[in-house]
Amino acid sequence: MIKQWRVLIINNDLVIGGSNVLLTNLSSYFKDSSKYVFYYSLIGKKKTTIEMPNGKRKIIDGGYVNLKTLGCLASFIRKHQISLIHAHSPATYFLGIILSIVTRSKILIHVHGSLREDVENNHLFKRLARLFFFKFFVNHFVVVCQPLAKELCHDYFIKNKKITLVENGIQDMSDIPTDTKIKQELLAKYNLENNLVIIAVGRLTKVKNHCLLVEAAKRIKKETDFKFKVLLVGEGPLREKLKKQIRQNHLDQDVYLTGAFSHDKIKTIISLADIFTLTSLYEGTSISLLEALSLGIPSVVSDVGGNKQVINNKAGVVFESNNVDDLTNKLIGLMKNDQLRAKISYAGRKRFLKKYNASSTATKILSLYDNLLLPSR
Repeated sequence: MIKQWRVLIINNDLVIGGSNVLLTNLSSYFKDSSKYVFYYSLIGKKKTTIEMPNGKRKIIDGGYVNLKTLGCLASFIRKHQISLIHAHSPATYFLGIILSIVTRSKILIHVHGSLREDVENNHLFKRLARLFFFKFFVNHFVVVCQPLAKELCHDYFIKNKKITLVENGIQDMSDIPTDTKIKQELLAKYNLENNLVIIAVGRLTKVKNHCLLVEAAKRIKKETDFKFKVLLVGEGPLREKLKKQIRQNHLDQDVYLTGAFSHDKIKTIISLADIFTLTSLYEGTSISLLEALSLGIPSVVSDVGGNKQVINNKAGVVFESNNVDDLTNKLIGLMKNDQLRAKISYAGRKRFLKKYNASSTATKILSLYDNLLLPSR
């Protein structure tokens, strides 16, 4: 009989982002594994949820950075004989490492985005703590793009042999049905018919740099006679600042803050786009970019993180990060060239199918589990 190893995957729900979407996509592939049994823990501000293999849930009345949460999770790990803790977000890295120390489970840290942003504001203690715990207590690291591997080596002195590159993979969005009702509502609400539609999907935060896209929209309106609309899809702390910027630049009928949509509606939203944009100052491998790629939407992305790796010269257009002139020119170049958009659309769809599907990502992660847990032969 094959021994089944037990894996606890931990993430946080402080921000529902790429790692949450990735895990949702991968869970169906993990269920088919005969060697591994998976438990999923979602850690919030006030409560922690553990989803069992049988579908039942255990609720812990305590959030992250909480001694009660730590104690309850440690007891759970011992009781269920968890062999590996797989932590997916900066908010859970430290918790996962402490749990691995007290329970003697192995710990795998999955880095989805730059950790430099997380320690930007003079968080010297956080960086020093990571230097110590990453170096001496983490068994292995997964990064979603090569620049993050270089960052771990440079900033935290992690050796290359302890880092594995596993690109994000998602379900093919073309397999998901479009919500016709929502599509018609959006077309009417934002007057999208007979307009070129530019869409950005992501939280309204400083790192996503939506203000750059609003500035580019102002310049496009001034310098061209294109009929276009920009939809900023998401919520976040910069919503009011962006509303003010839109109003002050007289873009109320051109740039819209749509709010956030549940992930099952994202296919419908992105499919409205003629051009997808990603203006981030930091990025790992953007899930929304992969979603646009899977739908054959031409993309214009900043040259940070894994963006260039995903685009690979042919599957989109790259602009210099935080350079509004370059972004404006690249957008105008695509807007006026139907043939170029069609060419990029084909290349993007082809690249997605070859490299960024969820099945491939799940296979690579399971292989990494084998290397960490199975006895060497």
